[in-house]
Order: sequence, then C-alpha cells, then structure tokens
Amino acid sequence: MSREELKALMATDSRIASFLANLPDALVWIFDGEGQPLLVEHLLAASFANSCNLDDHNLGCINERIRTLPRTDQLIRVQMSSGMREFRACSMKLDGARIVVALRNVTVEQKLERELKKTSAALRALNFGLDHSSEEALHLALADPLTGLPNRRAFDVELARSCEAGKFALCLLDMDRFKAVNDALGHTVGDRLLMEVGERLRQQARGKDFVGRLAGDEFAIVFHNISSVSAAEEAAGRILAAFGGRIDLGDVDIQASLTAGVAVARRGDDPAALYRRADMALHTAKAKRRGALVVDAGDPSHLGEHDDLVIAKALMGDAPVPVTLVPIRDAGHVVVGHEAMVGGLADRAATQRVFATAAKFGLVDDLFARTLRAVLEAATRRPGHAPVHLLVPAAVRATSSLADQILGAMREAGLVPRELVVDLSLGAFEREGTAACAARLRRAGLALALSDWDMSLASLEQAASGDFAMVKFEMRRASPLLFAPQITPVWRAAFASLASLGVVACATGVSTKALAKEVIGLGATAIVTPPLAKERDGRFTFASFSSAA
Repeated sequence: MSREELKALMATDSRIASFLANLPDALVWIFDGEGQPLLVEHLLAASFANSCNLDDHNLGCINERIRTLPRTDQLIRVQMSSGMREFRACSMKLDGARIVVALRNVTVEQKLERELKKTSAALRALNFGLDHSSEEALHLALADPLTGLPNRRAFDVELARSCEAGKFALCLLDMDRFKAVNDALGHTVGDRLLMEVGERLRQQARGKDFVGRLAGDEFAIVFHNISSVSAAEEAAGRILAAFGGRIDLGDVDIQASLTAGVAVARRGDDPAALYRRADMALHTAKAKRRGALVVDAGDPSHLGEHDDLVIAKALMGDAPVPVTLVPIRDAGHVVVGHEAMVGGLADRAATQRVFATAAKFGLVDDLFARTLRAVLEAATRRPGHAPVHLLVPAAVRATSSLADQILGAMREAGLVPRELVVDLSLGAFEREGTAACAARLRRAGLALALSDWDMSLASLEQAASGDFAMVKFEMRRASPLLFAPQITPVWRAAFASLASLGVVACATGVSTKALAKEVIGLGATAIVTPPLAKERDGRFTFASFSSAA
C-alpha cells in the first residue's frame, strides 16, 4: 500500500480519518492478515522521527515489538540505540484482514508523570510529618533551600517539558574558583556567595526564563523562545557580563565569574542528550579559560572534536556507550575477528589518549568498567561467529583483579572464551602485574593479542613467548619504515618468523585497498580497515556493525 492509497482510504473511510486525526505526531503501520507490514509512513509531523532517531536499526526494533502486540491499545517500551523509549500503540481494523496501528512517542509524558508521582510522594511525606500548607510543601519539594531557586527535581521537569515544546536553549553555568573560596574563607562565606549569585541570575534572566540551582556551584538557565546560536550566545553573554566585577558580601568582597556552556534545542530532543551537549560545551569552555562561553549548535559532530576530558565524561554519562565493531580480515578477506571501537573515537590512538586523560582525573577504572560492559554487550550481538577484540588501554592497570573483572563480566553477558580476544599493550608488560593478568586470562581459555607491536627486541621476545595469538601494529606509525627498501626485508623476515610460531601479524588502520595489498604482500596475515560506509577513491567498503549497550 502506498502513501497515496492510504490517503485515498482516509478520504473514503471516515473511521480511519477520525482515528488518525486524534493521534498527532503518529507513525502509522498497515499490517496484512499475516502480520507483515505493508506500509510504514510518517503522516502528520517529523517530530516522531526527530525524537526517536528513526534509523533502520531503531525502526527494526519497533517493528519487532509491534508484531508481538495483541491488537489492543496499550503502552509499550522499546529498547532503541538512543535508549529506552515509551510509545502509546492504538489499533483498528480496516477492510478485510488488514489492521492499522498508530504509534505515538510518549516518553516525555511518561517521565513527567513519574516525576509528578515522586513530587506527590514528597508532598505527602512533608504534610504528614510537618505542619505545612500545600503551597509551602510544594516550595520545599521543588526549591533549593539555600538560594530559593528551583532545584534539580524542578529543573528535570522543566527540561522535559521544554523539549516537548521546543524553541529554547539550555545554559549550564559553573562558578570559577568556588572551591578556593570555600577553602580560604569557609563554607559560611561560600553559602553567602551562592545566594548572591543566585539572586543576580534571577535578576538578569528574563521573566519567561527558568533559573535553577542544580548542585554545589552549578546553575542552569532555560532560555525560552530562542532557536538560533546567535540569540543563545547573546542571552548567555548578557548573564556572564553581570559577573564582571566584584561581589560585596558585607565584610568581604569577592571577584566572582562564571563559565557557561549552551546547547540550542530542537523540538523533540531527548532531555538527557541535550543536557550532555550543554555539559560538554561547558567543559570545553572551562578548558579554554575562566569566564568563557561555548555554544553547541546541535550540528552532528565527532567526539574527537572535543577535548579528551569532555569525551571521558561523556562516556561516563547515563547514555549507553556506543560501540562499533570493525571487521578484521585475513588475506582472503574472510572475517577473523571484530575490532571494538568505543565511543565513536576514530582510532586506537584516540582511545588510548582518552583513557590516559581519564587516569589523571581518577576516572579510568569506572570508564573501563562501562566500556567493558558495552563491548561485551556488542559481542553478544555481533554478526557471524568471529570473536570480538577488547582493547585494554595502557592507562588501565592490567592485574589479576582486572582479569577476574573481565571474566566475571563475560559470565554475566553469557559469553564463552572463544568469543573474546583480550588486547594488551606492549608497554603494559613493563609494569608489575601485567604478566600475571595475561597468565590468568590464558588459563581461562581466552586468546590474547599484543598491541603496539614493533620490531624491537622486547616486542619480538614478547611475541615469541607463546602467550599471544596475534600481534597488532598501527599503519600510521609503521608505514614510513615498512616500505623503505633497506627495512622491508627485515619486516618480511619478522612476519615469516611470526607465522612459523602460529602468530597472526595484523595491521590496523589500513585505509586503502592498495595499501592492504602491499602489506599482505610483505607477509602480514590480517588487516583492520576503518569503519567506512562507502567506497571513495579506492577506499574500503567493508561494513561495520554499530551497537549501544
């Protein structure tokens, strides 16, 4: 059935026209008698697609859920790549055996309903234990007790409501050097400073804007009726300008400034995703200088465009960690493994860099735990039977306890040893505990790969130890020497030696077919291609598999 046929059916059948008229922003399925979809069509608005990121994977998730539904109106939950979504499914019979099902995205509505229930429970508790009026109890439940501004609970409800309506910008603000004020002058002065900052924010904001205190020295403003980067920049700049001088607190005056990150919203944006965009903009601003302002316009961008701390914090957020499985192919183009690329990062070097930054801030263990779960979840849904390669970044201390963590996570995910290869860096073996970690994994039956392999004596000895099924070398680093006439015979001999030991030599980051042919010609037995979707100028067309744990 085509869109035109559906329109014709609506014109002749008042029942279906009335049915759809009561379902704004709906996605419509027409099913035949066998439960197969004849038509999936966006009818009345694009906000459904925008709010659900309706790509082929997510549409497939919805299709599978719809097919199992009894033909009654009900609320359903679907796990999509962008997170859990809730839909109201309504259905009616058409002519013959055909059935029409209309689906509305009610994720925000359901979240608001749950928040209201939490607030009602808090109000009941307050009214039960204290002698407050309903208005006083409501204020206590939704207001910050220090500044009197709306608190985090009120902010969450406001953000969800604003995302539903659209046309606004979210501004997150952090005070500069607030910890130094607390440490030097005490928490009493710090509290007075927060109260003054809250009052100035209230005075500078327009009457229609929302101003709240999230926690500590973190504040938020929702600028309503703003849809452009320039307008958002002007509104946030006006706020920051109010903190250009000193703040008089009576017995002390303090130079106070704020740093801001802003995200411009689109109708149907996910509140959590929008908050992360504003938070990343804030951290990018703080990396520039105190008092800076960065506006995220919402254009698609690569995580690598942000500084490494911002990336680490983004991966530590509430959203699932995205994982891309890039095929590892042998000389005959047979897939022998899958390289797990985490967080949309471009290559292994970027992953190592982000984890090194996370280690400086004490985040590396938590970050690895999250990425471990994400990679193992992707491994359970990998295409084919080839194993997934889990990179243990050099910043993660490889010890026996780490081996136990990996093995325990594998059991929880339902994976067996042949489904995972653990990738340890050459440099990690200079630290105490790495050899014990490798031995523990080997005893459990896991294959190991050695990253950052080169032709140094240490790497050759490590590869010949019998512990590794594969060694990996990065083409970007190796290519200047790989094809040098004086060095090429040495590489060829090294690859032959590895092959005699049963060790696969794998080149990573091979970007063109011509380069792959040359590397394999030297004796390398596997290659990893970048996750490219289309062939362009002789580049690879091998597909990658994306997942969100």
